Amino acid sequence: MQTNKHLFDRVLVELDKVGVLTEMMLIGSWVLSVYREYFHNAPEIPLLRTADIDFLISNPRKIRHTDDVSKILNRLGFEREVSVIGEFSKFVHPELEVEFIIPELGRGRKTAYSIKELGISAQPLRYMNIFYDFKLITEYNNILVCVPEPAAFALMKFLISRKRKDTAKIKKDISTAIQLTDYLIQIPDQRRLYLKVYNKMPRGWQKNLTQILDVHYPSLIKLLVTSQ
Repeated sequence: MQTNKHLFDRVLVELDKVGVLTEMMLIGSWVLSVYREYFHNAPEIPLLRTADIDFLISNPRKIRHTDDVSKILNRLGFEREVSVIGEFSKFVHPELEVEFIIPELGRGRKTAYSIKELGISAQPLRYMNIFYDFKLITEYNNILVCVPEPAAFALMKFLISRKRKDTAKIKKDISTAIQLTDYLIQIPDQRRLYLKVYNKMPRGWQKNLTQILDVHYPSLIKLLVTSQ
């Protein structure tokens, strides 16, 4: 665990050195390490470090800092792998994998989105665009990192769980969302953020989310619905 934590930190440092870390948002379970530091090492923040480091890129057309990210990752021992279907690529290391994601809009697409400015391709996924409506730029290990607001991350963990097919991953998503929410709703500013994120969601998302919360966290529905 300590080995991949060290490698995770190195990935952030190397991307920061060339300025491209500012062009992406860290999502996925590794944000929990950032939240832990943001909340002054609060032990209530779960630390669920997976084998995947996921970066979200909002709008490739607005990228200002360019560099060949694939070469940076190669120098850290990652090798590029491309799937047969969709040409999605990821960078694989014995300890970790790095993947890049872009919000899927409209009817969506089944192929990778090439981001030539960074020398990578990104996989389109649903529900991701709301993270950029609620982003947090904070210091982690003396570098600035962009992550979703914790409330947005927790609510999306609940929502994304319904898209999973792997039972173990569903349980992991729900467990992480519950633990994080248990801590955050004790903080007034974070409680208000839960409501703001919920109100920003399309009606369909809200309906799906409340169905999930009805099973796993019914008390949160009262906060979201009756506080409006």
